[in-house]
Amino acid sequence: MGYPRLLVYVRHAESEGNALAEIHGSRDEALATLGVSTQQYRLSERGKAQATITGDFVRATYGEFDAIYTSTYGRTQETLHLMGYGPATFDDSRLDESQFGIFHFHTADELAALYPREAERLRIVGDYHYRAPGGENWPDVELRVHGFSDMLRREHDGQRVLVVGHGNYFRAWRRVHDRWTVDQVMAVTGNTAIANAGVAEYRADGIERARFTFHGITVPWKNDPRLDPPADDDRE
Repeated sequence: MGYPRLLVYVRHAESEGNALAEIHGSRDEALATLGVSTQQYRLSERGKAQATITGDFVRATYGEFDAIYTSTYGRTQETLHLMGYGPATFDDSRLDESQFGIFHFHTADELAALYPREAERLRIVGDYHYRAPGGENWPDVELRVHGFSDMLRREHDGQRVLVVGHGNYFRAWRRVHDRWTVDQVMAVTGNTAIANAGVAEYRADGIERARFTFHGITVPWKNDPRLDPPADDDRE
């Protein structure tokens, strides 16, 4: 029993929440503007273009897969659809984004007013071990990665698997599969661990396929003229 011989991990394309957070420099704007739970965020127009471009790259580079998995979130499933693949083999909740509990539903000002002791608890416990009310800490997410990985070994030994997931979840993925230290996990965010619609490649080689080997990350849409066409006066 070994790992899939190929696993391609794609982060979902830019969502409405990602777009608002980038424009305003804070996730507070997404909470105030969209008025829905984070798992209901849809892709932005830019995200839809990213997903299409990344789909072209993945299909040209890897072809078809034996199994395809997404999280239960709408933005991963929308990304997969726009990539040009059929429905997922299964939408697996072990791939869901890391859960930040009350931090998912309150702005920074609201949290300070409603839960003044939580900021102090976060400072004392530290980002890695702190578990917000109703949420997970990083060891909790890593347990989900281990559970999903065990399933891969049981059910997809030697196969080709596509996973469409999330940025922060990928941080925990790299801690488990790339032996990242706690400091490495805490040094990146979901956006810097893997870009929206970024593609990470893992291979399990050898007879036993006992572990994955990381083969790098590609961002297919970066500098693609279909997404960022040149200005009118730059065109011939």
